[in-house]
Amino acid sequence: MRYELSEIDQAADKLLQDWEKFSVWCFKGEMGAGKTTLIRSVCKSLKIHEGVSSPSFAIINEYQSEDGLDVYHFDFYRLEDEKEAANAGVIEYFDSGEFCLIEWPEKVEGLLPDQYLEINIKLVGQNQRELRITPHGGEN
Repeated sequence: MRYELSEIDQAADKLLQDWEKFSVWCFKGEMGAGKTTLIRSVCKSLKIHEGVSSPSFAIINEYQSEDGLDVYHFDFYRLEDEKEAANAGVIEYFDSGEFCLIEWPEKVEGLLPDQYLEINIKLVGQNQRELRITPHGGEN
């Protein structure tokens, strides 16, 4: 799937429409590819009105939609090792059934559940992105 930055909200809507059965979404891409920006649009589509920002230092931000849906946003970029994430209780979040939106999932691959959605974001020009979606586990 390709989208212009001006179409990011429509791309987020399409992702939710096609892949909402997956509660754990792993966003991969180089620094500056737009992981946080896409997550912000996904949260907007989920009717989260509070400010969505990368939890770079806190590791996790918790949001709640106007419908009472809990959404957890992780950024593992500064994580030293998987043990640090496990000690923070991320496995319980991943197993909660609530939306977990993860930046830099490569840092916690051994902790990911059997079923998750991998979203690779690639820069295809200054204002265009390409998404490669790979479901892991479950029915595709």
